[in-house]
Amino acid sequence: EGFCVLLMYDVGLEPGAQIRINISTIDASASPVLVILTRKQWLTWISRSRDLYGEPGRPLQPLKGGGYSSYLISAYRRPLSGHLDTTFSIAMPSADRYYVGVLNEPRSTL
Repeated sequence: EGFCVLLMYDVGLEPGAQIRINISTIDASASPVLVILTRKQWLTWISRSRDLYGEPGRPLQPLKGGGYSSYLISAYRRPLSGHLDTTFSIAMPSADRYYVGVLNEPRSTL
């Protein structure tokens, strides 16, 4: 259960590297969104959401009275309306660490 599940956590990638994504959702009515964040973006999400914890494959869950905004900046964001099959290319000037997750914006349990 949770509002966001990390699929990749703190993975270092060089410019030109690619992340291949092939993912499906059973219930597209829940409005899940795939997000890819740089380390700086991830830290911004956390600094704005001090009530999150997470590790690979485990859900991020807001604590009582807390929450997080899906409107924060991400390197990549794509709705999961059934099936997503794409490739994300790293177009940054230097290496960075990346986080990939599925976020359910209306805050329904994933």
